[in-house]
Amino acid sequence: MPRFGICAKDFEARVARAAEILRQYPDARASAMLGPLVAGWVAEEIRPKQTAEPPLVEEGETKDGALLRGYFRQVTAADGSPGYKRYASHEDLLRPKADVGTHPARDFLRPPGPSVLRRAVDRYHAARQRLLEHPGRRQSWVEFVALCDTLQKELEQYRRKPGAAQEPLRFDREAEFARRVLSGSGWQEVEGLGIGD
Repeated sequence: MPRFGICAKDFEARVARAAEILRQYPDARASAMLGPLVAGWVAEEIRPKQTAEPPLVEEGETKDGALLRGYFRQVTAADGSPGYKRYASHEDLLRPKADVGTHPARDFLRPPGPSVLRRAVDRYHAARQRLLEHPGRRQSWVEFVALCDTLQKELEQYRRKPGAAQEPLRFDREAEFARRVLSGSGWQEVEGLGIGD
């Protein structure tokens, strides 16, 4: 069995070369060796994402559509109702220097928790992982495109709300790459590698 010397730089050219090799060596071992290579090429194109916000920052959305970001502590107000205190830093949360007031829980549409940005990154990583585990499944690609499109729309809506983080997180480049693979010759080549389950 030869070593696979695939030097092309773009995904489609790499997959085309892999398909050519498989036509020369049409056996299960060759296909098994090519599967991880294809997943690696997909990983190069569809990279992990991260948000610049500190990991403990939370975000809540009030019923009037504003977003409150910061470090929250759940408390019980003087009248016995639940609420949240919001601090500017994690240090202030741990050692408050002043009373910051209480935001009543009833005023929140979405209580403080992971931000929209962080949840979007988590959902993207889960879909990316499914695609990397099954690069030969068309459904994995279709679902990945759909999720990226959804996340992009959600972020656009999110950024229009008062208090939203304006971090330049995007998912349209990854969606476009996956869409290009599905609609071009790249998909026939991927499918021809026989690396699906």
